[in-house]
Amino acid sequence: MSKKNKHANKNFDTEAPDVYNMDDIGYMVDDAIRDRANHLENERNYLLSVGGDAYSYELELAYLQREQQIRLARGEQHAKFIQRFGAVRNTVDPVDETATDITLEPTGNLN
Repeated sequence: MSKKNKHANKNFDTEAPDVYNMDDIGYMVDDAIRDRANHLENERNYLLSVGGDAYSYELELAYLQREQQIRLARGEQHAKFIQRFGAVRNTVDPVDETATDITLEPTGNLN
C-alpha cells in the first residue's frame, strides 16, 4: 500500500512511512524507537511545510510516542518498587556464579 503525497506547487512526491505493528514496536529497543520517532517527526514537519498530507506520519509517530510513554511510566514504577523494597542480591557462591537469588526488604513506601 503505497500512498503518495503531492503538492501542487512543488515537484514533490513521497511515499507514506513504513507502518509497524504495535507488537513489533514493543520489541524495539529504546534507541530504535527514538531514532524512528525523530525521523518521522522531521518528515512530518517537512510535509506540513510544503502543504503535504502528513496524516500517516502523525499516526505512526503517535504509536511510537505512546510506547515511549509506557516505557517511561514503567521505569518510574520500577524505580519506586526498588526504592521501597531495596532489592539486595544474596552472596554468590564462587563455584556457582549463576546464582541469582534476590531478597526483598521493605525500606519505604510507594507514595
